[in-house]
Amino acid sequence: MRIFVRLITITMTTVLCIVVFSALFEFLNALPNLSWTLQPQRGELPFYSALLWGAVLRAPGYIVTGTVPLLTILSVFEWRVIRNRWAYLLLWSVAGIFVTCLLFLWLQPSRLLAAAIAGCAAGSLYWLLAGRHAGFAPRNDT
Repeated sequence: MRIFVRLITITMTTVLCIVVFSALFEFLNALPNLSWTLQPQRGELPFYSALLWGAVLRAPGYIVTGTVPLLTILSVFEWRVIRNRWAYLLLWSVAGIFVTCLLFLWLQPSRLLAAAIAGCAAGSLYWLLAGRHAGFAPRNDT
């Protein structure tokens, strides 16, 4: 039962971090065109629209394309008991850059930078929630 709970924790944390990556990537990507006022001017988007676009419309695509490969790599991290924060930051940054290049089929420096920053944020969140406890399963000593 302990292993099952750990696997569910890893899976749900991965999905949450993919949604966070997606929302943050879209926000960073749209940053030059955002309006920070409640009534945006013509051609500007309200700041919350990029977050909503990323979390609701873009995240399902990232979840479909990224969950299985990430879970495969994260299971190896779990098996090898890798708890290093930098390993998770690097993994999520590389995965974010890869899936961004794969889905958009072009390389723009601003998109790559946004993907790397969003990947670092998602990797930090994953490390905080699940990665720093890699190899541990909750004990039931009853």
